[in-house]
Amino acid sequence: MSRNNHWLLAALLAVSLSGMAFSQAVGRNPHRRQKPLGVPDKNGAHDTGACKGLEAQAKQLQAQERQLHQQAKQQEAQAVSLRKQAKGIEAQRVALERSHRGTKSRGAEEQAKAEEQRRVGLERQADEISKQREQIEHQAHQLNEQRRSLEAQHKQECGGHGGNRRKVT
Repeated sequence: MSRNNHWLLAALLAVSLSGMAFSQAVGRNPHRRQKPLGVPDKNGAHDTGACKGLEAQAKQLQAQERQLHQQAKQQEAQAVSLRKQAKGIEAQRVALERSHRGTKSRGAEEQAKAEEQRRVGLERQADEISKQREQIEHQAHQLNEQRRSLEAQHKQECGGHGGNRRKVT
């Protein structure tokens, strides 16, 4: 199950990155939004495809980052749940050992051993999920850095106004 999650996450990241690379490689028609001669362009570089492309990429990265953070939260909740189950099993095992203290019950010993193995298995599973969560958080951090870089590039090339331009009166 964990390898499937890794493959799915890697495939999702690869598809999104290849889509971004493709969108950058596709040329835009420079005459598509060209104004008639004699009409000045009030917004300058803000209406260029490059600026809008940078904005779109930044928004896409932010959406991916949010999705990764959501996945990390879900995995954290799952790990916490598994650890709670492991604690409950440990409490049952201790209670079983205490109730059979002084007796040589082979059945009780086997049951305690089985519960200990279940507890260890749950803790290992929780640890694996925690490692996956850390990897997802690392990927989200990398996307955050890419997004900030794009936003800085947008600010430098386009004035940083984005879609929230205000008319100056």
